[in-house]
Amino acid sequence: MMKSYIFIRVNIFLLCIFVFSLFSQNAFAYDFYAVNGYYSGNIVIPSSVTYNGTNYSVTTIGDHAFSGCTGLTNVTIPNSVDSIGDLAFYDCTGLTNVTIPNSVTYIGNRAFVSCTNLTTIYYNAKNAFYNYYDLYQYGYYNYSYSSLFEGYTNVTSVIIGDSVHTIPSYFIKGLTNVTSITIPNSVTAIGSSAFDSCTGLTSITIPNSVTYIGDNAFAYCI
Repeated sequence: MMKSYIFIRVNIFLLCIFVFSLFSQNAFAYDFYAVNGYYSGNIVIPSSVTYNGTNYSVTTIGDHAFSGCTGLTNVTIPNSVDSIGDLAFYDCTGLTNVTIPNSVTYIGNRAFVSCTNLTTIYYNAKNAFYNYYDLYQYGYYNYSYSSLFEGYTNVTSVIIGDSVHTIPSYFIKGLTNVTSITIPNSVTAIGSSAFDSCTGLTSITIPNSVTYIGDNAFAYCI
């Protein structure tokens, strides 16, 4: 279906632009752009918006939506959102915690890269697919694998919610400051390299519900 785009400038937030991408009669993709990356503080993404008297669900956080918002400290993602785009929170160095709700089914490449002050991750996505590789980079095709929370983060706490059925590949690869993980009974599969190179891990609980563990899921954890 052909996408149509509606650009709306509002003054609710200073120096900010909301961009809505219309996909269907009752669903909007939601992009948020902060001019020059100067948006700071907390933001609550609405679950729906009204335009021309019609109510639309907010379903998508677009590519680069919050890139460069170094003053962003907290963002609330509603359960209406099912997709988080590539580099959506790139270089949000002020972000200290993030909650991914159970409605999310797709997380784009390097969505949280370089969030250097992120300390706590609340992950509750039921069966989210994480696009962990770049098919096209620097003008040619390659396969550059990356962690969902890549980028010298200070993450010490990762809380996996009871809604999670699948822990995606390359989930927290390389997060060396995480010391313990508890996987709830809802989880049935752990993706490849999900906890690869988490060298600080001293304790992890894997329930009997898990029937699949991917290649290198816990590589270099010792």
